[in-house]
Amino acid sequence: MNTPETTPHSIPTNPATAPGHAFGKTPLKWFIVTPDFHHWHHTMEPEAIDHNYASHFPFLDYLFGTAVKPDRFPDEYGVRGGYVPPGFVRQQLFPFIWKG
Repeated sequence: MNTPETTPHSIPTNPATAPGHAFGKTPLKWFIVTPDFHHWHHTMEPEAIDHNYASHFPFLDYLFGTAVKPDRFPDEYGVRGGYVPPGFVRQQLFPFIWKG
């Protein structure tokens, strides 16, 4: 969820709005989450599942060994298992529906 203090940073790092590899080639990549770092948080590719947790400071992921950042963007995005329902309304209600 975007709060007022995170929205200015989260919009340019979101996979749908990211401008490309430009940020990942700078020293900033160690201190703030760059678009190419954040893309790997949303991938379905096996090498990146359960990685790139940091919302703002990627050095935390590097410190704890959870950082992954190949020199390319992911080929697939989404959730493994296909359990998220299709459609906007269903996806918004999904967390509130009993599945057990």
